[in-house]
Amino acid sequence: MMQRSGSYKVSIFSEQYTIKTDEPADLIVQAAALVDSTMKEIACGSNLDSKSIAVLAALRIAHQIITCNIHQSSNDALINMIDQELAKLGLTQ
Repeated sequence: MMQRSGSYKVSIFSEQYTIKTDEPADLIVQAAALVDSTMKEIACGSNLDSKSIAVLAALRIAHQIITCNIHQSSNDALINMIDQELAKLGLTQ
């Protein structure tokens, strides 16, 4: 099923943006909220310009994604090992 393209207004770091996407509204709102809160956290107590804050926020979020991917890969490898051992024991379905 094809989703309709939507247009959503979000606020990030006191700036308004219009996002045009096929993604569900709740995902766009969550993503914008994550970027906004990360930028505000980095800006708190600093005198960095908006561009530097945005770059640091992007790096922080990218690091979180990479870390999650690494953990997911490790989990997948562990699940595969367990499945193999269960198969050796004849305990798979």
